Amino acid sequence: MNFLTKKQNTGFTLIELIVSIGIISLITGVVLYKQKGFSDQLSVLNTASDIELVIREAQSYSIAVREFAASSDEFTVAYGISANLRNNGSSNTSYLSFVDRGALNNYYDTPTACTPGPTSECLQRNNLSGQNTISDICVIRKNNQSCGNSIARLDISFQRPSPNAILTFFNAGGNPTPQPQAIGARIELTSPAGITKNVYIYTSGQIAVQ
Repeated sequence: MNFLTKKQNTGFTLIELIVSIGIISLITGVVLYKQKGFSDQLSVLNTASDIELVIREAQSYSIAVREFAASSDEFTVAYGISANLRNNGSSNTSYLSFVDRGALNNYYDTPTACTPGPTSECLQRNNLSGQNTISDICVIRKNNQSCGNSIARLDISFQRPSPNAILTFFNAGGNPTPQPQAIGARIELTSPAGITKNVYIYTSGQIAVQ
C-alpha cells in the first residue's frame, strides 16, 4: 500500500504575498536611505575638495607671480578667496575668487558684489554644489578654536611670491576683526542631510580637507 501523497501545486497565499512585499519594501528603503547618505557625503566632500583646489590655485598664482591680465603689467596683485556666512551678495551658498589690487589690504573690497572686469577685484563667484552651505567659520589658535557668531566672513590671500596664507576675519557688521595668535582658519561645510566636512587653512600655507 502506497502511503505517499502527491503534494498539491499551490501558489502564494495572501499572507505570504504581503510578507514578501513587506520584506522587499524594507530592503529597498534601507538601500535608498544608505544611498542618500552616501550621495550627501560624497557631495559635501567634493565641495570641500573644490574649495581646497581654488585656494591652492590662488596660492600657485601668487608663487608664480602671475600677471593679473594680459598686457596689464600688474604683477603685484595678491590672489585669494572670500567666504561669507551672511546672505549679502556673497552668501553662504557661494564664495568669491578675487585679486587684491592697488594698495594691498589683504581682503576683497566689495563683498556685496562680484562683477568681473578690468577694474574689479572679483574674478569669479563659485557656487557650492549639491545645496551644500558654508555653515561656520572658525579661528584656529594653538590651544583652541573660536567659532560661532563672532566670525561672519573670512578672506584668504597670498602675496607674491610667498606660499604663506594671509587670513583676514570679519565680524557680523562686516568689519575686519584682528585675531591675535591665530595660526589658521576652518571653513565648515554642511550638506542638506547635516553631513559636515571642513577645509583647514593655516598661515604656514598648509591646506587640508577633513
